[in-house]
Amino acid sequence: MRGPKLRLIQAPPFADRVVHHALVQVVGPLYERKFIHDSYACRVGKGTQAAVARAQHFMRVAKRNWGDDCYILKADISRFFASIRHHVLLAEIERTLADRDALWLWRQIIAGYGHESGIGLPVGALTSQLGANIILNRLDHFAKDQLGLKFYVRYMDDFVAILPSKAAAADAMKALAGEVNALCLALNPKTAIHPWQRGLDFCGYRIWPTHILPRKRNVKRARLSFRQLATRYRAGQVDQEHVRQRVNSFLAYTKHCSAARTVSGVLGDLRLKRAAGPEN
Repeated sequence: MRGPKLRLIQAPPFADRVVHHALVQVVGPLYERKFIHDSYACRVGKGTQAAVARAQHFMRVAKRNWGDDCYILKADISRFFASIRHHVLLAEIERTLADRDALWLWRQIIAGYGHESGIGLPVGALTSQLGANIILNRLDHFAKDQLGLKFYVRYMDDFVAILPSKAAAADAMKALAGEVNALCLALNPKTAIHPWQRGLDFCGYRIWPTHILPRKRNVKRARLSFRQLATRYRAGQVDQEHVRQRVNSFLAYTKHCSAARTVSGVLGDLRLKRAAGPEN
């Protein structure tokens, strides 16, 4: 899968997916009760838009409370899925789950991943997504309960916190890095602290208290994609329905942004005209 980064998406065979779904259906609710509200990945009623809205709400409240002095801590975990230690994940699973059969199945599924070193989960498996939230739930509660980070939001391995000063943000980053290390993981070296005025780059958007913009590289990628799409349409390689789906996807992405001029400019590059022949 290509996005900002090249990612290997490993989807298990159909029969395995049936088993994974069954396990998640049974044990998922046990963990849902323990997850914090502000964890937004791979959960019913959550998602990227909800995470973005929550982050913007926190920015507004923080600015109202602390004025222009507040700082943003933006972090993610280096090679997250590829770095998850099986023994660490199983230990976190066993904190909540006592059923022997379910634990046996979890162990079989996890043991089938990675190499002999017992490290790594496939990104495309439903059990991996739940496992990721389980292992990082410990980080979430550390942030909220022990550090008292009220303005903390996580989406998978990306998380942000808003603090009243640069020094407070630096202290929080040091403490969070220690907890991440305790899970046998590591923060990405690109983890950064910056003033709120620079905005927050999170879940594919640039966020300020007053407005939201699409990420610049996403706009650039969309512009190039639509130009290529127009060329393919002229050559008769795609039909109008395919074009319509791509346009609707882009409009859904930018729906909550203050970006009417940007959207108009990107779609303006999509000039559809057949070179010859009837519409497919």
